[in-house]
Amino acid sequence: MSERYKAQSAMIGKILEILEPHGIEPISMNGREYTDSTEGFGLFINCMNWLIAEEIIRVHSCRGDGRWVGCHLTAKGMHLLGRQVDIGGEMVPMRSAVKEAQHGSWDHAMLGDFLGGVFAGAIKSLS
Repeated sequence: MSERYKAQSAMIGKILEILEPHGIEPISMNGREYTDSTEGFGLFINCMNWLIAEEIIRVHSCRGDGRWVGCHLTAKGMHLLGRQVDIGGEMVPMRSAVKEAQHGSWDHAMLGDFLGGVFAGAIKSLS
C-alpha cells in the first residue's frame, strides 16, 4: 500500500470524524482549517469530493477554495458509521475505525481493511 493510500485513509477518517458528532445537522467546512500544507489541502478536497460522490456525505454548496456549506452525513453515511468492520481480524465499530484511521496509527493492512469497510458499507447501502 502506498503512502498516498495511507494519507487518503487518514483524511477520510478525519472528515468523517469531524462530521459524525453533528449527524444530520449541517456545518460549514473549510479545508484550510483541517490541513497544514498545500498537498494536504488538495487531498482534503479530493476526499471531500469522493465522499460526496459516494453519497456518504451531502453538501448544500461548494464555495470554492476548499469551502463547503451545509455538510452533513447522509443516511448511507450514518449506516456506514454504525456498521462493524473487520480490521486485522477483529470486528470494530466503524466509528472507532474512523478515529483510528484519522490518527494514522494503523499499519497498511489495517488501513486497507478500513477503506475496504468504507467501500463495502457504501455498496451495501445501495442494495
